[in-house]
Amino acid sequence: MSELEQIKKSKRSWGIGAAICGAAFAVSFLAGLLGTVIGMVGAFNVLEKSGEADPAELANQISFAMLTTLWGSLFAGAALICAIIALVVFLVKGKRLKAFDGSPQ
Repeated sequence: MSELEQIKKSKRSWGIGAAICGAAFAVSFLAGLLGTVIGMVGAFNVLEKSGEADPAELANQISFAMLTTLWGSLFAGAALICAIIALVVFLVKGKRLKAFDGSPQ
């Protein structure tokens, strides 16, 4: 395989990696938000059932909401960093490819 073909293959792989990391960012962020909504709905259901707050059950539901937000944000942050790195490498490979064969990429 020639160097030009290796650069093209590598660029394509980094582009796919950037897309996968971008999708992982969106999914993890939305999963965290969904968990937050589910936990808060559960907390409000606890209030609705009894008319008063059972502190232990209320704390359990709010804890669920906060933990899913935390984990969703952590995974989203990691995926975002991954996507940025992959995108930068993808763009650098494109510039290298353009310089190598003189074609617009």
